[in-house]
Amino acid sequence: MMISTGKVLSLFSLLILLSGARGLEACQCSTVTTELYFTNDESTVQHYTLQKSGLASTWSTLTPSTFTLDPGETKLVVVFLRVGCSVEEGVYDLVVKAVSEDGLISESVSFEVSSCRSVAVKPEIEPVACVNQGLLMPLNISNDGDYSESVNLTSSSGNLSISSLTLDSGDSQLVNLSLVPREVGLNPVIITASWSGGDSRSVISVNTTECSAFTASLSNGYVNLCESDEVVVKLTVTNDEEGKRFFFNSSSLLFDLLSNTYLEPNEVMVEDLVVYSSCESGVSEPVIRVWAEGAGVVELPLVLNVKGCYLPIVVARTQSDLACACEELVYYFDVYNPGFKEMIYAVTSSAGSVYHDGVRVDSITLDPDESITLSVNHSVPCGYSGSLNLSLTATSISACSKTSTSMVKLMVDSWTDCQAVSLQAQPVVSGFNESPFTVPVNVRNIGVRPTSYNLVVTGSAMSNLLGVSKSFVTLNPGESEVVELTLDPERITGSFISVQAFSTDNLASDSAVINFGESFLSDYDFYFLLIPSAVTVLLIILLVRSNLFNKSGGSINSSGKEIKIKKAERKK
Repeated sequence: MMISTGKVLSLFSLLILLSGARGLEACQCSTVTTELYFTNDESTVQHYTLQKSGLASTWSTLTPSTFTLDPGETKLVVVFLRVGCSVEEGVYDLVVKAVSEDGLISESVSFEVSSCRSVAVKPEIEPVACVNQGLLMPLNISNDGDYSESVNLTSSSGNLSISSLTLDSGDSQLVNLSLVPREVGLNPVIITASWSGGDSRSVISVNTTECSAFTASLSNGYVNLCESDEVVVKLTVTNDEEGKRFFFNSSSLLFDLLSNTYLEPNEVMVEDLVVYSSCESGVSEPVIRVWAEGAGVVELPLVLNVKGCYLPIVVARTQSDLACACEELVYYFDVYNPGFKEMIYAVTSSAGSVYHDGVRVDSITLDPDESITLSVNHSVPCGYSGSLNLSLTATSISACSKTSTSMVKLMVDSWTDCQAVSLQAQPVVSGFNESPFTVPVNVRNIGVRPTSYNLVVTGSAMSNLLGVSKSFVTLNPGESEVVELTLDPERITGSFISVQAFSTDNLASDSAVINFGESFLSDYDFYFLLIPSAVTVLLIILLVRSNLFNKSGGSINSSGKEIKIKKAERKK
């Protein structure tokens, strides 16, 4: 027997093919496949059985595991290596044995298991900085593994422009690190990247030197502000022993920045830098450059985090509900200000007016991180059934108008369905009764609202009704109550009694009929029917006996004695 990868090989080709499969790489939580081609080089039909052993034998499947080959016939066998998530990294062996009537061939396959998950962090520029001066360093975050990863980033010092990102296999993204080294020498910064497969720590040593004779700094390198907002950041420049002219510019147009100024020896300049934001939220990283004649350049990175201050958060306390026609509905909504400043919001509703603590409002004022509860009232038309949406919308009154809406989805049933009632009673009452008895009737609210029902009893057997335990019941949805009818069996004059339940507005109703069987008789009725029946039986007995005597030639006289009659004999 021999195996091949598409051409006929010698008997020992199995060893060659498996040797070629050595060094297979497999990832945790994955499946690796390889193909084997078996050829029967014997002159007779051979039946082969594949066997496996080794540390990885329980993870592997050989398909097929047995087969029969005619002389010269070739068979494809697929080897599946299913590596579990709990398998530790390392090298594992799989021993494959091909057994036939003519012998045994075996070989060991080795493959390396790894996590196949790797995220690398590398600086894009040489980490060189000036003491007490800002540094903006782009970092390349790359996914070198085989799976898509969600990566969280942290830094031991400075600020990262992005703290979390998602990278597909082979993708990379730039993340800026802004920091101000305070000491001359090597200042280590540790960047930690964490993902589902593990974490990595990258140490970046920032070589810090005395770059110039002047210093420049910002009072705040990370600024939070709202859309269409402004904030003041102080720019401080300290000159050295020589007077010189300083120049300023920025990579962003969001500043009111002076163009140049002259500073005397050792003079300190403090300038209010006004930073503006647009109506778009997000993070930007403008750079402010300060340079002096013959004294070099200082770059000051500034991270601007523009948050969605004007977008309110509106949440309906009830997302969906069942409602009924003709109802007065009240639903509640929470409105929240997530921003940094006091906001005024206009509030409207698809249902009409909006209320706060029972007072109608058209607008509300909320401090930062404050929330308020508003209510919306709506009258459902009596003839309406189907779906209905009630919404509340809050819109910020500002240069950057933002709107948020939340909705309650209703399914409206007709008022008849909402108050539906069900009556259940024994349909036929029969039997012999000597005293008053009770018949239970179960009244059940099968609607969706608490309802009161009136009970009305009618029918041909009303003269037998002695009383009803209740003529009015109030039930919650799904609740039931038993009402008892008391009847007198000695006054049965009809065949049925009907019980009806009506909602208070007569829109919902149901009925139950109680029939009385033929065997339902009083003492008087029983004896009244028994006497004529007994007389009839007695007469039948007498008639039968009389007929028998007549046939025998006798009769009975009035005294009860038998009278015999002889026929006269004819004389000869």
